[in-house]
Amino acid sequence: MTRREMNYPKNYFHKPLRNLALCGLWLYEPKKMNYKILHYLWFIILATCACFYLLTEYTHIIKHLHEMQEVTLALCYIFCHSMIFGKIVIFIIKKGKISKMVKLLESGPFLPNVARGGPEEIDIIRRTIHLTNVQLKIFGAVIVVMMTTGVLPYLKNGRTFNEISPNITQVIVKFPYPSTLPFEVDYTASPCYELMFTFQVFSMNLYGWYFSNIDALIIGLMMHIIAQFKILVSAIENVTKRAENMAAHDKSSALSQVIKKITFIKYNIDCDNFIIIERVETYSETIMANLKKCINEYAYYHQEVINLVDDMEKSLNFLFLIQFIGCLLTIVVGLYQISLVPFGSSSFTNMASFSFAITFEVFMHCIYGDEISFYSAEVGKAAYNCEWIKADDRIRKNLLLMTLRCQRKCFLTFGKFSKINLVLFLSIMRGAFSYFTFLQKMNEELNM
Repeated sequence: MTRREMNYPKNYFHKPLRNLALCGLWLYEPKKMNYKILHYLWFIILATCACFYLLTEYTHIIKHLHEMQEVTLALCYIFCHSMIFGKIVIFIIKKGKISKMVKLLESGPFLPNVARGGPEEIDIIRRTIHLTNVQLKIFGAVIVVMMTTGVLPYLKNGRTFNEISPNITQVIVKFPYPSTLPFEVDYTASPCYELMFTFQVFSMNLYGWYFSNIDALIIGLMMHIIAQFKILVSAIENVTKRAENMAAHDKSSALSQVIKKITFIKYNIDCDNFIIIERVETYSETIMANLKKCINEYAYYHQEVINLVDDMEKSLNFLFLIQFIGCLLTIVVGLYQISLVPFGSSSFTNMASFSFAITFEVFMHCIYGDEISFYSAEVGKAAYNCEWIKADDRIRKNLLLMTLRCQRKCFLTFGKFSKINLVLFLSIMRGAFSYFTFLQKMNEELNM
């Protein structure tokens, strides 16, 4: 059965990979030299723009160092953009490892196999691909709302003219985002104002594009690992049915040999007779051989999924470290900024959508990290609940080893410091609220 017949795409991560390629981050480099040169030139231009914009944000802080609200507003974006820039650098460094993980999920034992787990495997993969695309759309929608609420109020009111006298007109300039060029520019004059405005909007969209698509790819990898554990759980739970079906389709095995009974006896020396102590059903030799084949296949598949989690942990734990520290700091100053602006204003909506995007990103990583641990343990429960009583000692031993391995749950960490799960999310939110109250008290003391 082909992929088209099974109705699921060949490339699981087509949309985020396509979007990253548009902004210069190719997971698979073009084969033609002309395309390679254009790709590198395009990425250098965009990377230079991102670096220069980050420099303008630091310059803005230096020039407004004694203004608490302006500094915290700039810090909110600096923390987020520094985090995104760090993720871009790690993505480039670990590009080979990430591409290897993507290729593994789209090949070998990770592909859905109807003979192994039935049509349910195809449904699990199809749902996972759909959810990956949905969460990419959610990221995109939040960024569109954030950009719209941030830019629209300044399209008409970004530059106002106040006539002080018949010969003197005061020009007041406002930009949607806190950034200042490191050299002197007359922002009141055209086209300097228009160019700076366009530069801010383009750079913010560029960072948002990188932010949403890199996260969509990383979270998509986590979702597909969970899908593999789900497939494995379903396959182990139905392993005996599969072995019996394989025997039923084997013409060389008679139906009468499908199941046979063994009676365990004990010789009673005192009474000089035999006592029946247990009667157990066991599988025929044909089913037993099929069962051994299936269990060995699942044990190999299980180890491959575990290796995939380990590879992801080794390759991306530093990326997760940068991400969670950056998100924590961004949420703190974001909440502080929300508390300073009037409820319902454009600044409130802009900062609220910005803080929601960051919080949503952290939550998605934590909930899927938690599910990886949960479903890795479910494999052991499935091995225990299958009908191992009717199997021989070798099959029981393999299932026991699988169960023992599952007692050590698979997990991802951020920088080897802590596991990525819902407990971490609660800790981040608790810490963000604590730092937020500290900033509020500090601001109150400064205003006294």
